[in-house]
Amino acid sequence: MTQQVLLLRPQQRLADDLAACAALGWQGVPFSPMAIEAQPDALAQLPAQIAAADAVFWVSPTAVETAAWDFSDTLPHIAVGAATARVLRAAGAAQVYCPDVGQDSEAVMRLPVWDSLPAAATVLIVRGCGGREALAQFLRGRGLNVAFAEIYRRIPQAVDWALFQTLPSPCVWVTSAQAAHMLFAQTPPPLMQKLKSLLYLTHHPRIAAALQAQGITRIQQAADLTQALCAAHKCADNV
Repeated sequence: MTQQVLLLRPQQRLADDLAACAALGWQGVPFSPMAIEAQPDALAQLPAQIAAADAVFWVSPTAVETAAWDFSDTLPHIAVGAATARVLRAAGAAQVYCPDVGQDSEAVMRLPVWDSLPAAATVLIVRGCGGREALAQFLRGRGLNVAFAEIYRRIPQAVDWALFQTLPSPCVWVTSAQAAHMLFAQTPPPLMQKLKSLLYLTHHPRIAAALQAQGITRIQQAADLTQALCAAHKCADNV
C-alpha cells in the first residue's frame, strides 16, 4: 500500500516535494492551508531598494520568484539555505552565498560574507510580511543598516477536508510554523483528534516546538523531505 504524506506547502513549492515523494514511492498530497499573495506596492519599490543596497538577503525561494528580479547587478545575494541559493543562481545571480549547514537566520549569521561588507553598509532583507527579527538585530549589532522589502504575504487557504477523511493515516510534512497554525485554525472539531494523532515531519527544531505547542506528540526532524520520508518509512517498518 502506497504511503501518503500531506504537503503543507504553497503551490509554488510543490513540484520538488512531489518529485521527492514519487522517487521514494510515496504519494504526496498537496494540502496547503496558505497561499502566497504578492504585494504590488512593495514590488514597485524593490528596484530602488536593491539599487540602494550593498547586499541582499533572500528569506526563501518564494521571495526570489515573487521578486522576478533580473540580477544584472553585481551585489552579493545571500540565501537562507541551499534551495533559495539554487533559485537565485537559476535566476542569474552571480554572487550567491548560503550556509553549508543549516537553513535559518542563525546559520546565515555565521557566513563570512558579512565581514566583507563596507562599514555602515545597507543590507536589504527580502521577505514576506512579518517574520523573525533575529538577523536584522544581528546585522545592526555589527553596525550595518537594515532595510526590508516585504513583497508577499501568506493568506489562509481552505484545504480539502473531505479528501483528508479518505486518507487512513498519512504523515505530514511541515516547513513553516505559520502553516501549522493556519492548518489547525481551520480544522473542523470532529477531525482535530485524527489530525493531531498523525506523524509530523519537519526540518527545523523551531517548527517542531510550534507543533508541540499545538499538542502534537509524534514529531520527527530531518534535514529535508527525502531524509524525513526515509526515516518515517523505517519507523513504520519497526512498528
